[in-house]
Amino acid sequence: RQIVSLVIFNVFSTVSAERECRAPHPLSSCAPGTPITWMYYFDNHTDRCQKYLGCGGGRNDFGSKGCCIDSCPYGLFHAYSLTHI
Repeated sequence: RQIVSLVIFNVFSTVSAERECRAPHPLSSCAPGTPITWMYYFDNHTDRCQKYLGCGGGRNDFGSKGCCIDSCPYGLFHAYSLTHI
């Protein structure tokens, strides 16, 4: 039972992670006083992690390119990500 539960959890985790990566990336609307920093999002049109200046807060937002690549190992980063696990 534990193995079946683990497999089901891994499948749902992968689906959930891909939903976050494939989520639309809306333009940031930063509240006054919110720090603006360089962040990354997964671009579904280019299949790459793209850099942008904003305040984050969305589902498809990552604090670093490495985090984006590790979280979204699809498209052009698939082979790269697998070699760095």
